[in-house]
Parts: sequence; C-alpha cells; structure tokens
Amino acid sequence: MKLNKNKIKFLSAVTFLYVLLFEFIIPANKYFPKPSIIYDTSFDLLNDYNLMNSLILTGLVILSALLFSYLLIYLIRGSLMPFLEKYNNISEILKAFEVVPFIFIPIVLIFWIGASFLTEIIFVFVIAVAFWLFKVELLQKFIKQSYIDSAKSLNVSQSKIYKDIYWKSIEPQLIISFRKLNIYLWSVAILFEYIAGYFGVGSIYFQAYMYKDISAVFTLTIILSVIVCIFDLLLLLIDKQIIFWSSEK
Repeated sequence: MKLNKNKIKFLSAVTFLYVLLFEFIIPANKYFPKPSIIYDTSFDLLNDYNLMNSLILTGLVILSALLFSYLLIYLIRGSLMPFLEKYNNISEILKAFEVVPFIFIPIVLIFWIGASFLTEIIFVFVIAVAFWLFKVELLQKFIKQSYIDSAKSLNVSQSKIYKDIYWKSIEPQLIISFRKLNIYLWSVAILFEYIAGYFGVGSIYFQAYMYKDISAVFTLTIILSVIVCIFDLLLLLIDKQIIFWSSEK
C-alpha cells in the first residue's frame, strides 16, 4: 500500500508540473500539447478516430489471449510439467529469438498471412503461450522438495503430483505474472495494429502519425495508461482475494 501511495504522489506531482508548465508557463510549443487541448482531443478521438470500437477490438484480443493461453497451459499441465522438467531448455529456445528484432515477426506475419483480426489474435495468443511456457519452466525449478516427498509418502500418483502439487505450488506466481503479461500484450497488440494500419488502437497511432497530430498521441497514451492500470488493479485484486495459499503471504 505504501508503494501505491508513493506512485499516486509521484503521478500527482508530474500531472501538476505538466499543467503548470504547458498550460501557463510555456503553452506555445510543438512538442507537448496544452492540457486543455488534450481534454478537447479526447472527444475528437471518440468522434473522428473511432476510439471506442478500436478499444473494444484491441481489448478483446488482449483478454482472449490472457485467458485462453492460461487455460491451455492449465489443461495440459499434467503432461506439460513433466515434459518441461525433462527437457528443460524451452527458455533457451525462446531466448534464441532475442537475436531477431521483435518488430520483424509481425511484419513477416502480415506479409505471409495478411493484416487481419484473426492474424492478430493468433500472433498475440502465441506470444502469451510462449510467456507461460517460460514462466512454468522457470518456476517449477523452485518447488520445495518436501511437498513432493510428502505426496509420495502418501502414495499419490506421479501424474497427480504434477497436476496438483506442482501446479498449486507455482500458481500464485503465475497469477502475479498475469499483471506483467497484461502490459506486455498491450504493447505487442498495439505494435501489430500500428504496422497493419487499419484496425485497433494501433491504427489510431498510425493515423495520428500521418496527420502529425501530437495531441492525439498524448491523449491516447493517457487513456491507454488508465485502462492498463485498471486491468492491473483487477488482476491484483484477484491475486489478493482468490490466490491465498502462496507461502509469501
């Protein structure tokens, strides 16, 4: 809670300084729009840039990728976790892609499959699944051996150990990771839409760039920041209210 209060104080101070500087002291500049212009631009985004439909479209992509990727990992956990334990090099394979500029992947996908809503869903979903594979492999290395030994002493089957003991041990951390993945997927989806250029929130950034509308860029970024923070707070609430068996609490 102290950290959240500090964040609120910091954001309040930044907001106050921005209003003071660019509304009153140096209102005429081509880099930072006046707060009053940002306010007016929010209505332009709704009316001229079709913001609401774009937010719904991008939000559906993010939400479906978050939920269905996690559901997939959950459903196959009984076979996935022993596989990752035996062939514990998934993270190394994923790290190999670090040498490839990330922006190259959506560009190639758009050229190969075409810029469509379905292509975006597939792209964001695959990124989410790769994230979960990396996290599961990493977290299961830190499962307490005492949990496993206790289950074996009670003649619990190996498959049930993986499904219950292993999974329940790492699930609190996976739920926490939802928050990180949420922010990451928003960036991924917006990048894809910006390259595609004609749907989603990313297309609004593209249009704003084409029209040199810096106030639209600032206003949209503020709106997205609020939406992402709301998502993050909801995920934090789920973590605190539902996942109660973490040893860290």
